[in-house]
Amino acid sequence: RLLEYKILQGQINPHFLFNALNNIYSMAYSGDQTAPEKIAILSDMLRYVLYDCESNSISLDKEIDYISNYIEFQQLKTESKQNIRFDFSRADQSYQVAPMLLVPFVENAFKHSSIEKDPEGFVDIELYHQDNMLVFIVRNSIPQGVLSLIKSGREKGIGIENVRHRLNLIYNKKYFLLITKNEKEHCITLTLTK
Repeated sequence: RLLEYKILQGQINPHFLFNALNNIYSMAYSGDQTAPEKIAILSDMLRYVLYDCESNSISLDKEIDYISNYIEFQQLKTESKQNIRFDFSRADQSYQVAPMLLVPFVENAFKHSSIEKDPEGFVDIELYHQDNMLVFIVRNSIPQGVLSLIKSGREKGIGIENVRHRLNLIYNKKYFLLITKNEKEHCITLTLTK
């Protein structure tokens, strides 16, 4: 069981490292003064993945920091400001959560929203506590034509299935995951109870 957990955890580590390094390289090459700051942020993200994720649980603030930094790197893909919202103002940041549990949902939202190409694209993330429950909602736009791929089964990925396996291993019956889609929007709602 522990081995399965470690394998699943390893499979969901971030896949954007090369993009982040390319962005930083471009910034440094063009003389952007914020390049060293971005290197420090990327270093913090890698430290989280390589070391903090060795623990069975971490405080929610570390997951929030990682997601915030991930969003910052996603924003580097375009010169214009993207339609991204991340509200964690009502979350208890000391709450203990399994590391890298929320991140795959965020990665998935950016991957499928085509936010950097679609001016109508959006990613909306909300994290809050309510009645002793942690609620995590991620909504993203669906570009035209993508929903038909999802319905036909040609659009597949292992990220969300890995999260489901981890949720079953770690939280057993103390979680609820709802995934909904329509023509314009994909939404996941994850609720964790203590």
